Amino acid sequence: MLLAIDVGNTNIVFAVFDQEEMVGKWRMATVRGKTSDEYMVFIIQMLSITKLDYNQINSVIIATVVPNLLFDLKNLCKDYFRCKPLIVHGNSLNLNIKLTQEKPHEVGADLIANAVAGYKNFGGDIIIIDFGTATTFQVIDDVGNYVGVVIAPGVELISNSLSLETAKLPKISIETPEKVIGNTTVVAMQSGIYWGYVGLIEKIINKIEQEYTQELKIIATGGMASLFKNSIMKLEYLEPDLTMYGLMYIYYMNKSK
Repeated sequence: MLLAIDVGNTNIVFAVFDQEEMVGKWRMATVRGKTSDEYMVFIIQMLSITKLDYNQINSVIIATVVPNLLFDLKNLCKDYFRCKPLIVHGNSLNLNIKLTQEKPHEVGADLIANAVAGYKNFGGDIIIIDFGTATTFQVIDDVGNYVGVVIAPGVELISNSLSLETAKLPKISIETPEKVIGNTTVVAMQSGIYWGYVGLIEKIINKIEQEYTQELKIIATGGMASLFKNSIMKLEYLEPDLTMYGLMYIYYMNKSK
């Protein structure tokens, strides 16, 4: 079986695939300084919940936007899974998309995974919106060219900044407010952050559509995507596991490497 690891700035996601079927997925906070042993304790505990044995895992693929965690994750693969992991980057992998940027090495591993899965599952002329620590808008054309990306601050980053940089505004949970005009500080903040972010998403989509001119399908993924699905009518498809499936596809495209 295949273990796919997606290391983000906020969370690390682990998914296990039996061929192309996801049979388990777990999330932990991204913490610098964890050892390979600590990662393995977490993996064994999570595998036991789904009645899986770590000895069934014989291959690993890793995508990371936090490079200093890679050393211990490589040791995890060597010490416990007896394999050399496939590390996702844009320079030498077989992909079903073409990175057309001036500096393709700058395209994040998670973005590559999203683009691979989005193009495989939905074809071209797509926008992939990933609601993560940063919210990204990727455009893939009809023949699989990676046209480009827009990067905006994530909604949680905006919310946290508002409470950190002000003396009296609290840290709040992000949820869909029942009304726009708030009668408490918390509701007022939730309304401003939520509806302000809806406006950001809709405006960027509109600007991309004006610039690209072709009709685009829009796919939403990432931890906060479901929160906005019903408020942004242009979010046609919700694919919460797009990144992990992208990693699985990339592994099988490069299995002989």
